[in-house]
Amino acid sequence: AIVDATAEVENIIDLKTIHFGADTILLNLGLQFSPTMAVHELEQVIDSIEGQVKSQVPEVKRIFIEADSLRHIGPRPD
Repeated sequence: AIVDATAEVENIIDLKTIHFGADTILLNLGLQFSPTMAVHELEQVIDSIEGQVKSQVPEVKRIFIEADSLRHIGPRPD
C-alpha cells in the first residue's frame, strides 16, 4: 500500500521479502520511476518509502530498492 500510494512510482517490477526468524525481514523492491525525475528527487522518494515501511512494519530491518526508469517496459533480462 505504501509503494502503491507513492505517486512517483510508475510500476512495481519486483517485490521480494526474506524472513530471518520472527522479527527480521529483508525487503527487496524493483520500482519503475519516471525518467524525468532528478536524482535528488529520486533519493527523497526512496528515503520516504524506506521510512514509511520501517515505521509501519518494524520487522523490516533492511530495504534494498532498485530504481528503474520507464525505459524498462518489458520483462527484465536475466
